[in-house]
Amino acid sequence: MLGKLFGRKKGPKVGFIARVKQAFSLDRLMGLGLLVVFLGIFVTEPYPLEFLRIKTFDFFQKQKPRTIPEPRFKPVTIIDLDEKSLNEIGQWPWPRTTVARMVNNLMKMGAVLVAFDIVFAEPDRLNPTGLAKSIPGLDKETREKLSRLQSNDAVFGRILKRSRVVLGQSAFWEDREIKAEPPKHKSVAIRSQKGVDAKKFLPHIPDIIRNIPVIEKNGKGHGMFTLIPEPDGIVRRVPTLFVYKDKFFPALTVEMLRVAFQRPTILVEADVAGISRIKIANKRMFPPKGLTLETDSKGRV
Repeated sequence: MLGKLFGRKKGPKVGFIARVKQAFSLDRLMGLGLLVVFLGIFVTEPYPLEFLRIKTFDFFQKQKPRTIPEPRFKPVTIIDLDEKSLNEIGQWPWPRTTVARMVNNLMKMGAVLVAFDIVFAEPDRLNPTGLAKSIPGLDKETREKLSRLQSNDAVFGRILKRSRVVLGQSAFWEDREIKAEPPKHKSVAIRSQKGVDAKKFLPHIPDIIRNIPVIEKNGKGHGMFTLIPEPDGIVRRVPTLFVYKDKFFPALTVEMLRVAFQRPTILVEADVAGISRIKIANKRMFPPKGLTLETDSKGRV
């Protein structure tokens, strides 16, 4: 009707075969092929592309590095085992009673929490029972008295139980016959879109190096301090979550924040593109917007 009003003429009818040829013309097929290639590169992330990406990141960092503002107060104190402390207290590893005394003093000084980026994976070599067996020349009565004394590990565990301490754990990248058990306390909750499995975006580890049971069970939190370097061996991003035996394990820093804010769990949000953020504290506890860690699609910061 409009064609008649404005004097427009109808064009010739295009047949089915002509329409098919037009839909699958050479230029369109080339465009579709390029789209498939680019999608394949995006999904597989081959090493040359990843290498180019990280080197571009390094270039931008050198040209205009991010400025980190000075904190208004000193939120974190690092206790370093330097030459002075080793000369004063003795060679490392120190007796667990010494470490327990350090934790107790830190709590008395007002520390919100204490975190260890080491693993107490073996019993203390200076436990009384071990000394009773290893020191030559002891009489039977002395050996029996030493054997009846409480172990240094038990003393350390008792201090941990009444303190706020986050214990470290480390990934073990080889399969072992006896594997560590998954966590008994679930400290990670997942909120994802329907049909999305958040585990597929996170690093999976074959095994975990943990603390001995008397220490492990008395920690208020447990976090991984494992780093995964880039293909060129440089660490640019740090994982916030790991997967072991189909369970989620938080990184040490994330677990420290959870325990510091006394939260039962952290909330991980994921969609079809991957991990998006980790929510640790709500607006009431951390005004005005709450405490949230923005991550990349693989849960790294």
